[in-house]
Amino acid sequence: MIAEAFAYVIGVTLLFGLAALSVERLLAEIGRPRRAAWLVAYAAALTFPPAALLLATGTPAVETVITTSAAAVTIPPSPFDWDMLLIRLWAATTGILLLAYVASWIRLAMLAKRWPRVGGDKPLVLIADDVGPAVLGIFKPRIVLPRWLMDSPASIRNTIMAHELEHIAARDQASIVAAQLVTVLLPWNLPLWWFARRLRSSIELDCDARVLRKGVDVGHYADVLLQVGQRRLSSPYAAATLIEPVTQLERRIRIMLTRRAPGAALRAGAAAALALAIAACVTRIEPPVVSVTPEPSADAVEAIAAVAEVPTPTSEPVPSPDASRTRPQLVASGSVVATVRQGQLNDWVTIEAPKLELRGADSTQMRTFTDRIVQTGDELELSNVKIELEGMSITAARAVTKKADDGTFTLTLDDAVLTRQEDTKP
Repeated sequence: MIAEAFAYVIGVTLLFGLAALSVERLLAEIGRPRRAAWLVAYAAALTFPPAALLLATGTPAVETVITTSAAAVTIPPSPFDWDMLLIRLWAATTGILLLAYVASWIRLAMLAKRWPRVGGDKPLVLIADDVGPAVLGIFKPRIVLPRWLMDSPASIRNTIMAHELEHIAARDQASIVAAQLVTVLLPWNLPLWWFARRLRSSIELDCDARVLRKGVDVGHYADVLLQVGQRRLSSPYAAATLIEPVTQLERRIRIMLTRRAPGAALRAGAAAALALAIAACVTRIEPPVVSVTPEPSADAVEAIAAVAEVPTPTSEPVPSPDASRTRPQLVASGSVVATVRQGQLNDWVTIEAPKLELRGADSTQMRTFTDRIVQTGDELELSNVKIELEGMSITAARAVTKKADDGTFTLTLDDAVLTRQEDTKP
């Protein structure tokens, strides 16, 4: 069950990512921030699949028949609990990643205490030997510059500072840290790792666009990006930084140097249509029905067996029901049309009651059909129940069977309807 839920969430998340790619293209064509596409994709991927799984209702493909046959009521033990294995692997992986994440922050904080400070306090600028350029912190951001930058021309330093100040103004650090935490908490959802990379790329592209709008020469800015990339210095985990893989730097430089071609409106419309089509596909995917309810206990199985008794099949013919045999006692409460008690079944009667209790099933032939069984404590809850007795049938949307202290069992049905079967009329 857990594996099916994981597969559903991964598939839906991947589709949301494909839709975000189209929306990112749309935003690029109209000159809007690209990151919005991935922030919305994160929100959809973290809310829609869990909601769909919670709202999924069980509709079994075959009808469940509960009998007292030993083979029918005995629940074979599972040789291996795969659901528990997946949950434990999830917990272990998240724990390891979280420890590594916290350890990297502690190490970075300890290093930052030894870095010298330059300039004023707004923002605070630190000089590191092997870290930067980068922005550290969310609530009190600090700019970390590499020591080699101090020997560079002032134009390069000013350009890098402008880039980092744009990161601080847009609070990009918060988005990056949040994306990494989501990845740590849901490591099995592989598309989210891709989301984090695409979000990081879109944040850098948006920052480039803001810097260029401030009047920085595009050629000079591209040259600064290349110089920073060639240094290949380490960057702190969860920091917004200019240091990107070579392929990402090439993409950023190519985008900023490429002039917008005609037909932007047409391309934007096509991207929007594709995103809507993918979103529509997501709504058509049927979520699996996941039940985390433990298997019924022995007492619970005995309870349902006591109120749903059918003789075990034998090779000898089964005698026809004896009309004089004691019938089960039906006690209705609330607004009723008629009351049926032991041995006093009215002909052609239909009972509609808010609650109906079935007691003392004894050895009366009886079959119970239900869509779903859920155990809660010492009770069994049945959904969409149909009970076939001698000459009558009972239907209810919900029923609960419980074992009393004296060893007897009571089946309580909500919104029950009892109907005398026409084929038993004399």
